[in-house]
Amino acid sequence: MRVEIIPILSDNYVYLISSSSRSEVIIVDPGVFTEVDTKIQEWQSHHASPIQLKILVTHHHHDHIDGLLEFKQKYKCEIFA
Repeated sequence: MRVEIIPILSDNYVYLISSSSRSEVIIVDPGVFTEVDTKIQEWQSHHASPIQLKILVTHHHHDHIDGLLEFKQKYKCEIFA
């Protein structure tokens, strides 16, 4: 398992938790779509199979949920709250 921390906005972080093969990824509190999506696309470019993406939201503040709709639309991922 690998945990990657992506700073977003001026004072927050998004956590990416991936399997060792990086084929399964859990995103924790994706408050910004573009920065996190760039990282996901990098990972996908290095794998023959698509990434299975899931999202965990810890609470409903905008800086934790603003990217949800975009992730859901693009990746058809499950969202857990």
